[in-house]
Amino acid sequence: DIRTVRDEAGKVYWPSQGVNQIGNMLAGEGYQFNMRNAASFTYPAEGVTFAKSYSNYQNTSYYSNEVNTGNNMTILVPAQALTIEAMEGDEFAAFNSNNQLVGAGVYNGKQVVITVWGNDEIDMKNALQTEEPIILRHWSSYTGAEQTIAVSEWAEGNGAYKPNSIAIAGKAEINAESLSIRLVAYPNPVVSTATVSYNTVETGLVGLELFNVLGAKVKNLLLEQQSAGSHELIIDLSSQEPGVYYIKLHVDNQELTHKITKI
Repeated sequence: DIRTVRDEAGKVYWPSQGVNQIGNMLAGEGYQFNMRNAASFTYPAEGVTFAKSYSNYQNTSYYSNEVNTGNNMTILVPAQALTIEAMEGDEFAAFNSNNQLVGAGVYNGKQVVITVWGNDEIDMKNALQTEEPIILRHWSSYTGAEQTIAVSEWAEGNGAYKPNSIAIAGKAEINAESLSIRLVAYPNPVVSTATVSYNTVETGLVGLELFNVLGAKVKNLLLEQQSAGSHELIIDLSSQEPGVYYIKLHVDNQELTHKITKI
């Protein structure tokens, strides 16, 4: 009769999907149950000996997943719903209409589970209002590229925030509006040289800059008028110290940032 169990951190036990981010429940901790039917629950079951359960929860590395308002819902995006290329270790994140991160999860090759947080009406933290549309993004662990995802079909739910609910994506694809400009650099991590690949939709002034992890500009990579279409630029990072850098693309009034690691 149990559909899902959530702990106070928003981690989920979802037996029908093979998801156990909680491990074993602990005495003194609070849990929220989503049931198919009303039932009495005793844990552990009286007279039953059971083995320890281990959590399959993975921490995100690209998206900072520190939101916790005490008010959430759960989104599941199964592999069969994805029409984009996704690899194990990729990350998916949820944002509100103010472009604020409200939840994230790691794709394990079978699905990604995202706990999405709503506003705390007491502290009025910036998260999601009830019935506010949820914006999903995908980050590739291979290319480092980020793109907005449109869910055109929902197997359950409708893509709007509803406290204590479940939403399951039926079909998820790249949002066409996110393709106005794109930016990717590979290989990533890079030893010496990398190829920066980007596209624009109209002729304009294009700028590429390299920043270090502290936000200081390292150097200008490109500044010139370019026609609409796909472009590539080979950059040399052999003289840079190992670490994290950011490539920033400017196209008229649009801007994208791509993370790259020098080893």
